[in-house]
Amino acid sequence: MARQLTPLGRLLLVLAGLSLIGYGLYKYGVLARIARIVAPEKRAEGTVSRDDFGASPGTPATAATAGTTSAVSTPGGTRLNRPVKVAIVLWGGYAGGIMANGGMAPNKDSVFSRDFGIQVELLQIDDFTKSRDAFRAGGDRGGVDIMWSTVDAYALE
Repeated sequence: MARQLTPLGRLLLVLAGLSLIGYGLYKYGVLARIARIVAPEKRAEGTVSRDDFGASPGTPATAATAGTTSAVSTPGGTRLNRPVKVAIVLWGGYAGGIMANGGMAPNKDSVFSRDFGIQVELLQIDDFTKSRDAFRAGGDRGGVDIMWSTVDAYALE
């Protein structure tokens, strides 16, 4: 006496069959070939190094470009001759950045200066609107270059 499969049994049988077919395609590399056609691998366009901010005095410049990148000349040179201004809010999680900088003011002995050759000035701006206005103004016009905020601040935008 033959019994009929229930709809749940049919579904499980189809899922098991599709799983076996998918595993076979994966095992024999068919899925990898399809993935390379649909989404080819990205090639590195270049590397970022300390020289991207301009050569420090007394430091030999090294080229760190690879691939097909094009250099864009900026007026006045490529070296930023002032500290990078970063707006932060009062939050304990920023203590690592403050400690690495040696305080809020630019510091030549900071980790940022030693490892990357840039000085950082941290500015505490707790007012949401003022921080956005400072970012729009830009660091060279009395504002800030970077806004460092927590993800919950995006709900206010």
